[in-house]
Amino acid sequence: MPANFAPADPSNPYADYTEAQLHAAISTLVPRYYPGSHYEYANLGFGLLGHALALRAGRSYEDLVVSRICAPLGLESTRITLTPSMRPRFVPAHDSGLAEVPHWELPALAGAGALRSSANDLMRFLRASQNRQDGPLRAAFARLLEVRRQTDMGDTVVGAGWFLRVQHDDELVWKDGDTGGHTTFIGYSARSGRAAVLVANTSSGSSTPMIGQHLINGSFPLPKIYRQVTIAPERLAGLAGKYPITPQFVLTVTPRGGRLMVQATGQAEYEVFAESDTRFFYRVVDAQLSFERRDDGVATAVVLHQNGRNRRANRLP
Repeated sequence: MPANFAPADPSNPYADYTEAQLHAAISTLVPRYYPGSHYEYANLGFGLLGHALALRAGRSYEDLVVSRICAPLGLESTRITLTPSMRPRFVPAHDSGLAEVPHWELPALAGAGALRSSANDLMRFLRASQNRQDGPLRAAFARLLEVRRQTDMGDTVVGAGWFLRVQHDDELVWKDGDTGGHTTFIGYSARSGRAAVLVANTSSGSSTPMIGQHLINGSFPLPKIYRQVTIAPERLAGLAGKYPITPQFVLTVTPRGGRLMVQATGQAEYEVFAESDTRFFYRVVDAQLSFERRDDGVATAVVLHQNGRNRRANRLP
């Protein structure tokens, strides 16, 4: 995220981030890696690309997408600004605890996820992505997979926007995305041609892509089902504190109204759910937390389990 990203409303974090702030952030940004030498997923990267293309075209990002992509493909339900026909079909958004939350607005970083769409439109987009129809975008779609870079996920490379996962004698071409209350997966098999779209009006970033990949190829596993248990508020209170995974990446744990909230540096605050008195799981990402408690119930450390890594952090005094 941009260094000056400090949302006033965590439930709609991009809404007050302006183009002026984006330009200020870019003017002071010093790249840490030579272009093409390092992979790191970045909402800033997608948002900045959309902003730059819109400036170059001399029109808004939405107008550019509608004229260059939606119109040629017949995507009538893919817009940022809801049309009269889309408005009554726009479903409410929910967080990982199934509470209704605001729809996110991304005025300055629209390329990072401002578009709203339907399952039917996304299937049309997938058919075009698989070069199953002729048209003015056929050559452009083919170019999206020409350059591939290794990601930090061993069996996955990235093209121009698409991820490609080679496993189970298959090659999956896919992309997922989520806001505070919606999660989407689109993808297809480059070998079998089978395609899938999965849209959820809940924040379920860890399970939705796994289910989507399983729909395309049953050899890809379904997500693990975690069983939530109830923990007394006084036991949750003993987990409060700051836990530095690194000096620049701190987990701030806050019990609130019988819920346990965790905020990582530079990220939104999310609820974690109890599997036991010491082990909690996220629903927005595939990650878990294991707390180490003293006899009096106060936590002394936490272990973050994510992407096959176990990273331990002592609680700050």
